Amino acid sequence: MFSDLWFQVRAVFRRKSVETELDDELRFHLQRQAEKYVRSGLSREEATWRARVEFGGIEAAKEECSEARGVRFIETLARDIRYSLRMLRSNPGFSIVAIPTLALGIGANTAIFQLLDAVRLRNLPVPNPQELAAVRIVGGNRGMGINQDYGDLTRPLWEEIHDKQQAFSGIFAWSTASSSGGDC
Repeated sequence: MFSDLWFQVRAVFRRKSVETELDDELRFHLQRQAEKYVRSGLSREEATWRARVEFGGIEAAKEECSEARGVRFIETLARDIRYSLRMLRSNPGFSIVAIPTLALGIGANTAIFQLLDAVRLRNLPVPNPQELAAVRIVGGNRGMGINQDYGDLTRPLWEEIHDKQQAFSGIFAWSTASSSGGDC
């Protein structure tokens, strides 16, 4: 993995030397294949021709090697970045509007995702969050109304529920309003 990364970096910054090395290596393999055919009884010309046909051409092999090592992707990315910078430099008015707009959009998306991740995507810090249940006390009209208000959970009611419940391994209460009878 590290050797591939090193090759990709060298291929971008020292393109000529990498191409020369690759060309030499491919020619070496082509010559070795031709020598193999000569040892099997073919003439030098026929062995060279057969090796080239089998090999498929040096330029095609260079393209395959570049693509296999990811060099083509890096070259295309570098070319696209250079083109983008030239276009931004040639249209300064557009650049002044586009760059802050992109920055604000990326920043807003990041902030919204972090909020969503903290609130909704991460599990609660409890042993089995899938086993949690919400129990609400609905007051007024015995829970039959359309707009139901949640009833007040007083300290004595909380203590009675806490002491007598047998359905859950543990319970807790929370409220957005301040508690009149102390903390629950």
